[in-house]
Amino acid sequence: MNANKLQEIREKLNRMIENSSDADEILQVSMELDELIGNYMERQNTKKNCENETKNVAKK
Repeated sequence: MNANKLQEIREKLNRMIENSSDADEILQVSMELDELIGNYMERQNTKKNCENETKNVAKK
């Protein structure tokens, strides 16, 4: 996951909460964060599956 992007979103969300921002704005940032996390998890699963396939081929 792009750590810089994650940190940027976290800081933005914290500022919004501190400034009592509109709930819709906070929700939008939360959705961006959820999307980043989802993309990261998908990449990790793909990477893990590829590693497992490589190990299985090597065993044969």
